[in-house]
Order: sequence, then structure tokens, then C-alpha cells
Amino acid sequence: MQNCTASQHHDSTHNDPEYALAARRVARKLEFYGHLMIYILINSFLIWINLSTTPQHLWFIWPVLGWGIGLFCHGVKTFFLGSNTGLHQRMMARELQRLQGHE
Repeated sequence: MQNCTASQHHDSTHNDPEYALAARRVARKLEFYGHLMIYILINSFLIWINLSTTPQHLWFIWPVLGWGIGLFCHGVKTFFLGSNTGLHQRMMARELQRLQGHE
């Protein structure tokens, strides 16, 4: 049985293209989750302010919706349209075929 530390594992795989792709995907997902947490925290605070001060006028809905649209787009980009997703790979293959056909 071999003991392998995280740094040893990183040193042995840092030149591996699959490792690099996995690292980029993890980084993008962590960025999205960070964005989601900030969205929840800030908007919870805004809702609390709104309901505490002017409950008859619900203005918090506008930042929640506006920022929510941006968060949704970030999620779509992260999980569905990022590099090396199925859509990206199909589009790349199509473009490469077009380029090879014109040479």
C-alpha cells in the first residue's frame, strides 16, 4: 500500500491534461458556489432590511430578481456551456470539420 500526500499527487499529475481540465472545472464550480452563497447572504440581509423598515413596500424583489438572472446565467455557463461540455465538444468538432474541409 502506497501513502501519497496531496502535494505528491499534484506533482505527479500537474502535466496531465485531464487533471488540468478537472482542476478548471472544480475552480469554476467553486466560483459558482461562492457566488450562490454571497447571493443568499446579501439578499437575505436585504429582505430583512426591507421587511423591518418598509414592509408595505416590497422593494427587495428587484435586487433578488436582477441578481438571480445573473446567477442563473452563471450557473448555465458553469454547468452546461463551459469548455469541454457536450455542447462545446460538438461545436469544436463541427468547426474542426469545417476547417479541414476548406483546406
